[in-house]
Amino acid sequence: MAATVQRSAEADSLWPVRPYPASIPVDGMAMNITQVSNFKNIDFGITACRRSVPRAQRMIDYLEEALVELEAAAGIKAPKSDA
Repeated sequence: MAATVQRSAEADSLWPVRPYPASIPVDGMAMNITQVSNFKNIDFGITACRRSVPRAQRMIDYLEEALVELEAAAGIKAPKSDA
């Protein structure tokens, strides 16, 4: 336990501000999914072309559902959101 706490504290000192998962869209790319993680967090960023992917919000909803399923399968309790 102490080693985990130590590693988390080190990660927090390296990343005082959480990075935002973003990517630069290029010509011809309909959707980009970027993932950034550290010892405690995993964040996703989705960039999509409205014409090619008119319902990109569905991808976000499906991603959220899949993460809940993964946490349940791994026995991880999801933290309560501020919302």
